[in-house]
Amino acid sequence: MITSDEGDGGTQPLWLSDTQASAELWARLLAEHSTSGLWPLHLDSLDPDDSEFRPWASGELFPEDLTAPQEHDPAVLLAQWWGEYTKVGEDGDLLTPDKRLALTQPFGQTWPRPALDHEPVTGAGQSAAEYAQTFADQHPQSRLRLVAAACGADALTAVGWDGPTNYDVGRWTYLRIARRAGSRPG
Repeated sequence: MITSDEGDGGTQPLWLSDTQASAELWARLLAEHSTSGLWPLHLDSLDPDDSEFRPWASGELFPEDLTAPQEHDPAVLLAQWWGEYTKVGEDGDLLTPDKRLALTQPFGQTWPRPALDHEPVTGAGQSAAEYAQTFADQHPQSRLRLVAAACGADALTAVGWDGPTNYDVGRWTYLRIARRAGSRPG
């Protein structure tokens, strides 16, 4: 059981396996989510040779500092992020204004709106199971964590992960929420 080393201790500890778990076990636990309420995550450490399995086993997690994705309106957050990302002429910007706006063409600085609803080509469960197998194959030192979460989009927030190392947490929050909402320009 792992407890966050931050916050007031009000968040329940999280279970983390001692050794790698197979993709088959991950898929079986995912299938049992509707009755267990626990979402399985395959996790890897920052460094494959790290005996502490940071950040997952070391408690470097911040569940008290994060808000749940459902507390935010994806369209509002994505529009805000789009506006920040397409600002031109900012001090320290490594891109010229033309190159900055070329990244978001044909939309430029105007937020295009979330994509219209569409049917996924592959079911989410099937895609997740395929990725779990690939991840387990490529990361033999990965471990399994069970998280009390309603869905996969909520699992990383529930575990207290604040995003990639040395990355802007605010922008990472926007990305997580966008992925949860299935939004994309279109």
